[in-house]
Amino acid sequence: MQIGSPELDPKKNGGLAPLPSTIELDAIAGKITLTTTLFSIGPIPITANVGDLGDIVVSVQSAQDPQGHPGPGAWQPTLDCGSVPIDALTGWVAEKVVLGQPLVDCYHLNETTDPAWQADVVAAIRPAASALHLLTCTPDALTKGLVAANPQLNSFSWNLRSWACASHWAVADIFAPSVGGGTAFLQQTASGWKSDGLGEVNCSQIPGPLATPLPAQGLTVSLLDKAGICGQPSTSSPASSAIPAFYIHNGYVLGSLYKYPGFPSSFGLDNHDGITGLHWAEVSPTTASATGTLNVDNCTPDCAQGADVTYPVKVIASDPKNCQVSVYQPYSDTPHAVQANLFTNVTIVPLSGSPPAGYIGELPLYPLHC
Repeated sequence: MQIGSPELDPKKNGGLAPLPSTIELDAIAGKITLTTTLFSIGPIPITANVGDLGDIVVSVQSAQDPQGHPGPGAWQPTLDCGSVPIDALTGWVAEKVVLGQPLVDCYHLNETTDPAWQADVVAAIRPAASALHLLTCTPDALTKGLVAANPQLNSFSWNLRSWACASHWAVADIFAPSVGGGTAFLQQTASGWKSDGLGEVNCSQIPGPLATPLPAQGLTVSLLDKAGICGQPSTSSPASSAIPAFYIHNGYVLGSLYKYPGFPSSFGLDNHDGITGLHWAEVSPTTASATGTLNVDNCTPDCAQGADVTYPVKVIASDPKNCQVSVYQPYSDTPHAVQANLFTNVTIVPLSGSPPAGYIGELPLYPLHC
């Protein structure tokens, strides 16, 4: 998933989605007390107004706001982190926190470096991460699903040759030197990827003799094409084989390759800006162009709470060459090399208004080995 994609940006969907009811959420607050000295008597806790420093991030009241947890039964402990003299507060914040020399037992910057804290977090996350790993589109997760549906795979050597995922479906192509190749469609479930078995694909009559269930015809064609199992969608015109692929790797998108007619309808530029609603109206073997909307966060009062300013733009892809590029499967940080005929120049042209200079002009498309 790409967090900065406009359609997946939590702040543009009214905030993060609520946690499942099965996950318990507690509100743990840390409290740092300000002190003062009066006529050489002290330290005396300051309890009025600014007496509660929270943990130098938010106040205790804010940390335990009832809107932040599921209900009155939640655990709401307050940890006593210690005290700081009020006349030393400025120097303490500027020097002690930054230099790692705190006068108190807990504060925002030392939580993540505490070994006991780290151990507790790892112990709590590990089971959930293990289960989540089965749901992601990774070679390991797909392999588990294939073996579960085809136990005979355990009796000989084989490898996952290619794969692709979209809309809770996946296609996987395997090869075993002793018996040959096979293809399977897998469906994402709460317990992992499920398949009904391996089969062969007839690319002239997609999907051919494959086990069911299968995704819809259009998604079937798209997945087979993305995985390189069939050279191109069977529903495309003969001229589509001459259309170069659209490749995007701009420092935010790790590396995605799109084959016509499956050019992207949107893509991110950074973690809060992107282009949406792309309509590819002019496509040829030498150039391709689409109109869409550039969404730029005005970062007012900050980028997390800012509103989008939109500009109509034209995206132009040109300069086709045969290149080797790094392509990342969804939910994977491991690239694989693909040799393809693709457009090596992508330019964003404003149709009206004055977008910030950093969002128009040529996009960096690297690494390209042409």
